[in-house]
Amino acid sequence: MSIDNTVETLRDLLFTQIRRLNSADLKELPVEIQRSNAMAHQAQTIINTLSVECEFMRLTGSKGSGFIPITENPLLTGTPRLVGGLKK
Repeated sequence: MSIDNTVETLRDLLFTQIRRLNSADLKELPVEIQRSNAMAHQAQTIINTLSVECEFMRLTGSKGSGFIPITENPLLTGTPRLVGGLKK
């Protein structure tokens, strides 16, 4: 199984796991909880590196490594912005 290494994919995987936890029967619940804990630990590591990448982008004006998708801001030509912005 090929997985794109983007922040959107990380979100999708985490929400999929939340749905699995919500729908698991009692027999499957311990395995799903263990899987969720492992995924949460790995996701936190990825989020920590994302934080460093954001700070690097801010300090250097860089467009990042591809983990954070960027696009041109239609209002400010030539200015990169995060795709989707902040989720509410």
